[in-house]
Amino acid sequence: MAKKHRGRPALRAVQIWGLIVGGGINTHQVPNSPILILVKGKTVWQKWLGRRKDKTVVRKSAATYIRKGTLFVPIWYTVPRWEMDYYRNEQINFAALGIREIRGRYMRLCYMQVEDLDHALRQQDHVLDQYFDLKGKKVSDFASLLDLMARAERIRKKVELRKMCLTVSYNHLQADLKSIRRSVRNLATNAPIFLGKSTEASQQAVTSTLTKYAATLREYPMRPVGTRLLWAARSLDLAVGHIQNGRTRLALDRLKAALKNLEYPSPA
Repeated sequence: MAKKHRGRPALRAVQIWGLIVGGGINTHQVPNSPILILVKGKTVWQKWLGRRKDKTVVRKSAATYIRKGTLFVPIWYTVPRWEMDYYRNEQINFAALGIREIRGRYMRLCYMQVEDLDHALRQQDHVLDQYFDLKGKKVSDFASLLDLMARAERIRKKVELRKMCLTVSYNHLQADLKSIRRSVRNLATNAPIFLGKSTEASQQAVTSTLTKYAATLREYPMRPVGTRLLWAARSLDLAVGHIQNGRTRLALDRLKAALKNLEYPSPA
């Protein structure tokens, strides 16, 4: 899940943030979390260093398409020694490449591409399992074991906080969907405008409510629900236009169409 193409590195955080600052991509941030959500699909040009069998360092590049709704989950990867030697020989500022020395090792901040919110939630448990699986992790003495466990504990706190932020985002999404679904269903059934008892004030109230709901739905671009909510938002926008032009029957049809997409799909 971290990489979409065999032989290519994970997306570098420094590159993604450069695109964000430069306006090349648009992302939403999961509240209180470093996790990002891609709002619109984008092709990015990856560049990285490779090494041939004769140990010659070469520059590589490739175009990578990232789908709308992809979640970018940060992770630190160890930079191989040969790559650090290259940067030193070329006098390249590796800090500007998103590389930092952490506990005696050089690490690069990257982004794993996670398919959707469901996978992102499950992934945090896998990360915890990985860090707490001490079987097979070689330790030379008690001090090494203590350091390993202390490091795992620090990581556990960060991962659990990240999972909590994802869970909060998931719960907010479900709450919004439930509230909007109930309200739209009630409007379609009981709103005076659809019962032949419309006034200018009641019409304005309905159109304002639907416009607000459409804006809320567009705040959730992540898969597996982002595309469905975009369709629902468009249906609500069309319903507003039909109401303003006196086409109540068409408006009601659009509300029914929106309701079909106001559900969070069951995990595959």
